[in-house]
Amino acid sequence: YATPPAVAELMLDLAGDAKVILDFACGSGNILRTAANHSLEGGAPLTCYGQDVSKTQARITLLRLLFISSRAGIALDGGSGPHVATGDSLLADAFPELTADIAVASPPFGIHDWGRDRLAYDTRWAFGGLPPRTEPELAWIQHALARVVPGGRAVLLMPPAAAKRPAGRKIRGELVRRGALQAVIALPPGSLPTTGISLHLWVLRK
Repeated sequence: YATPPAVAELMLDLAGDAKVILDFACGSGNILRTAANHSLEGGAPLTCYGQDVSKTQARITLLRLLFISSRAGIALDGGSGPHVATGDSLLADAFPELTADIAVASPPFGIHDWGRDRLAYDTRWAFGGLPPRTEPELAWIQHALARVVPGGRAVLLMPPAAAKRPAGRKIRGELVRRGALQAVIALPPGSLPTTGISLHLWVLRK
């Protein structure tokens, strides 16, 4: 699904200002495009990093960002241009050394075969350990926190079940105890056209 423009705007407002942004499930690039347009309007440089499991979607994202960069006259070499990769961010992270200012993403929901067995000893599980198989959304949360600078923010669009499933209680408790989880905001039903449920925005700080 594509993140609606109004939701993307809200997520970026909650994340705050940044020089480097990461969307690790970028789809066709609505969030990164919105962030790049804000940068264009404000005149502040922004480096965009994106990754998506779909090669086609990743290419669309890159083309959109290159178009915005060309309008702004931003050089596309020297590390200042957009960086968009193809692959599963949990299993094949294209930017393992990246520390972005903010991570803003709408990761996929309810995928139980997310590679848990291959990630048992991954260093990203800093909040309560390896997520249960039924809690892929909490894996995305910890991935986001692992890829931002200390003090950096992450804003993720999440299904409401991620806030209450018993299997995720330990990780949620650790996120709250350590001050990483700042807010859970319920959006009005229908904010995402493909579903009628009231999705949540999780606002986090490393």
